Amino acid sequence: MPHALHQVKTRAAENLSARVHNPIKNLIFSNEVMPGQKLHRQHLSERLGVSRTPVREALTRLVQEGYISFLPNGVLPAKKLECKRPASFRICAKR
Repeated sequence: MPHALHQVKTRAAENLSARVHNPIKNLIFSNEVMPGQKLHRQHLSERLGVSRTPVREALTRLVQEGYISFLPNGVLPAKKLECKRPASFRICAKR
């Protein structure tokens, strides 16, 4: 049974991480977090009402996707996005 309980907890943590990924990404796309601005795990966890672990996992995913940088000192600055607005939709590319 301990193995099954571990799997349930792991899935719950993954779901929570996935749930906070898009709101953090939206902060970057909406310029609520400006390029170069530091993302603070504690502030984000308080704002989103979750612990720091899912925030950390979501930030790791955003680093992998190229939306934020992870610097050796642990700072997580947002990257600059270059956005173009064609007629009916918006495309943003990482710079």
